[in-house]
Amino acid sequence: MKKMIAVLSAAVLCCGALTAPVFAEDEPAKEYMLGDIDEDGDVTVADAQLVLDSFCRALVLLPVELTDEQIERSHVLGREEEGHVYQTDAQAILMYSVNRLAGYTHEELKDFFANFAYRLRDVKYMS
Repeated sequence: MKKMIAVLSAAVLCCGALTAPVFAEDEPAKEYMLGDIDEDGDVTVADAQLVLDSFCRALVLLPVELTDEQIERSHVLGREEEGHVYQTDAQAILMYSVNRLAGYTHEELKDFFANFAYRLRDVKYMS
């Protein structure tokens, strides 16, 4: 009886070693909208808050708690200085989300934000 159990155990182990491991198919990488910082599929006030929180943390020299991908998606106004978050991007995300709540479509807001970004380049900051 012991011999039979040993042979069966050996056979099971050999069969296990001969089979190829089964892996789940690689899921395609998810693509998120520019401005969708929390990766929930929509640009909301929460996304603006995350960017503004990170901007404030950077001001007082605390580490920014966003990933590189989130920082890249926060650059809604076109500036792409690596590792930096901007207060004006938080404003634009907030304005976008509020306008979407008011019923404007993404297509209707595209021109507005193109002009918004252009106007921000002309703003002179007080020193």
